[in-house]
Amino acid sequence: MTTRNRETLLIIIRTIEALYVWFMYTQFKTRWSIHHPLENYFIGSKKQNIYQWLSHPISSKRYESKICPLGHLVGWILPFVIIGYTLILIYSGNSNWKNTLTKGYILLWIIIFIVSLILNLNAWIYLFPAFILEFLIFFFP
Repeated sequence: MTTRNRETLLIIIRTIEALYVWFMYTQFKTRWSIHHPLENYFIGSKKQNIYQWLSHPISSKRYESKICPLGHLVGWILPFVIIGYTLILIYSGNSNWKNTLTKGYILLWIIIFIVSLILNLNAWIYLFPAFILEFLIFFFP
């Protein structure tokens, strides 16, 4: 596979990934809810200001989004980051800058992995295909 074909394929894959993340975090609704017992502990009490950003339905059988307002915000920002990173990586010429950008991108995905696992198991499960895809892209190019 030529470099140009590989770059085109990477753009297509990451665009589909970005659309998937956007859909799952901003549009997807379900009656199913998966959570762990520590979610309430990590989210905090209703008296804290951060509660409004982290509050999401737990054990609700209603047809609704199981993502908190912070997750909805991530659902709008992360797709732009995914596509932007890919385009900059492909069309940028400076290799030192690419290495720094790639390390930051990997760190971002590690943070998203940990935070979504701790705060909302639904959010982590929704992103699991993206985690697998990013892992495969980074470690098996």
